[in-house]
Amino acid sequence: MKTDRLLILLYVLTVTPLWGQSFQQDADDTEPGRRFKDCEICPDMIVIPAGSFAMGGSHEVSLPRPFAVGVYEVTVREWNWCATTGGCRADVRTEAVVALGQWFEDLFEDEDSDTALGLLFLMPDLLKRQGLDLISESPYPVTNVSWHDAQLFIAWVSERSGRQYRLLSSAEWEYVARSGTTTPWHTGETLLSTHANFDGRIDADGDGEFDSGVFYNRIQPVGLYNPNSFGVFDMHGNVWEWTEDCYHHNYIGAPANGTAWTEDCQASSDSDTADVRILRGGSYTDRAESLRSSNRASYKTYLSHDSVGFRVARDLDLAREWAQWKGAEAAPTGLSATISGTITFGAEARRAPAVL
Repeated sequence: MKTDRLLILLYVLTVTPLWGQSFQQDADDTEPGRRFKDCEICPDMIVIPAGSFAMGGSHEVSLPRPFAVGVYEVTVREWNWCATTGGCRADVRTEAVVALGQWFEDLFEDEDSDTALGLLFLMPDLLKRQGLDLISESPYPVTNVSWHDAQLFIAWVSERSGRQYRLLSSAEWEYVARSGTTTPWHTGETLLSTHANFDGRIDADGDGEFDSGVFYNRIQPVGLYNPNSFGVFDMHGNVWEWTEDCYHHNYIGAPANGTAWTEDCQASSDSDTADVRILRGGSYTDRAESLRSSNRASYKTYLSHDSVGFRVARDLDLAREWAQWKGAEAAPTGLSATISGTITFGAEARRAPAVL
């Protein structure tokens, strides 16, 4: 176990200084699998092919054109760029701080406590002096962000890039997660702790004791596990991801073309308001069942949680992009954009998303 944790820490140390140095290609090229960045500080994107699938196993959806999604969940580094320039909240409590602290604590658990604490607090500072800030530059997914926070980031990256970014629709998210498969997970009929970050402990003989599997109980750096066949990382586990869709009890009346369903919103079973959006993917705290490609959860738009982040998408059809820019209703349009409503902290904000 300690070896695994050391390898993860080394991954962070290796990846952090290289983060954001991805290649830039023709951003309008619709060849599936092509990766690009619209600007130096924009998220890494990859082109997803057009196609069809059965959403939730029953609702037929056909996505008529290729589109682009984030290769990874939006990271602390990307969020901090937005916050530094005034586009995003600067007071988001990132779980990267907690995760890195736990790694150091675990690595030196057999050492003298004073030595371990000294290394825990000095190591990030020493690395920062060498130009490596493990926290603000880290490849961990940003968490504790509400749906409205995600919209502010989207407005910021859209303005910086000159492209219209957005959240994935719930249908797009499931299509990307499945990546051509019809099994519960893109890995097949089973999901192991070597495939994703979740509670992967297994009680094979049913005696109440876990025989195999791993439960880290913390977020992991993005890209640590293998991608799916579309080339997208961490669609199962690590953090829940906001989507654009509001909540509906079932798929009766849902769009068949993959667009977000934001009309006739309904209150979920654990909410007294229809101001909820769909979360996808499951998190590091969940069991495999919650990570299924078809699974979804609901969460109030103004709440945040340490297991919730997001991923971005954008269209590749320029005419459609321009129509969205002109026709967006009440959408944030710049770095000075604000949101209506109140960001809630405390007990309600810390409550985990409800799995539907």
